[in-house]
Amino acid sequence: MRWLWTAVPGACLVAFAFWEIFQDLFHPALSGSFSGWVGRSTFRLFRRYRPSLLSMAGPLTLVIVIFSWALLQALGFALIYWVAFPQDFQLNPSNQSGEAHGFWMILYYSLEVMTTLGLGDVLPKTDWLRLLATFQALVGFALLTASLSYIVLIYPALGRLRSLARRTEILVEAARKTGIDVVSGSAERLIGDLADGVIQARVDFMHFPIIYYFHSDHRRSSLAHSLPVLLRFVEDGSTQDAPERVRLAAAVLQGALEDLAHVLSRRFIHATSSDPGAIFRAYAEEHLLAAGHD
Repeated sequence: MRWLWTAVPGACLVAFAFWEIFQDLFHPALSGSFSGWVGRSTFRLFRRYRPSLLSMAGPLTLVIVIFSWALLQALGFALIYWVAFPQDFQLNPSNQSGEAHGFWMILYYSLEVMTTLGLGDVLPKTDWLRLLATFQALVGFALLTASLSYIVLIYPALGRLRSLARRTEILVEAARKTGIDVVSGSAERLIGDLADGVIQARVDFMHFPIIYYFHSDHRRSSLAHSLPVLLRFVEDGSTQDAPERVRLAAAVLQGALEDLAHVLSRRFIHATSSDPGAIFRAYAEEHLLAAGHD
């Protein structure tokens, strides 16, 4: 009956880890993921106890998620191997002590296989164990590739959020210096470009929800600080005396902002109001903008 309390839980852990990796990489629109829970918990802990280090919450979440993927896989396979350990394994003479027959040795073997070290101090003797070890090695390669891809894709998405925020702040500063309103004359192209940036931000939040927990220490690079400014652009461009194409561009920007507000409310903030302004204020409050630097 040993397989019942080792192999079955081990297979469940492996399946759970596979599901979480699949969910985070290929179907991030699903809610309730492990990475989402880690992100929320880490962000709230830093926000409550170490707000000055809140910018570390996002990167630390990424490290914890990837480490958890690897640990769950290694632990799951170790539990499966433990059914046949040590009788179906060949141990190096230096590992023949009673202590070497414990669970830590088989966990070490699982990590060794997953990382494809191939030290040879523990070897499977049966065919099914050899096949399982080969499969785990392939899983290790896949996990490494998935982790690198996850990191490579997240930071460009984060850069797009920062760029939109920075561009908005530069526009406001330029308008203040020149005395020219951002929404004036033939500003429809400028407003349209901002709407494109908001739409891309909405897509990035859906594809990479973890970026919500990457706090910016600088207000000028914080999307949470810039979204209310974009709402003001909508108000300025929606007046009756504005040119038709400017009003049309403002309506597009408004639609993009409402769509983004809906995603933020549904996935992260869970606001009681559907008003974009209220949702963006809640977003700004959660990211502690008052503690930021201009």
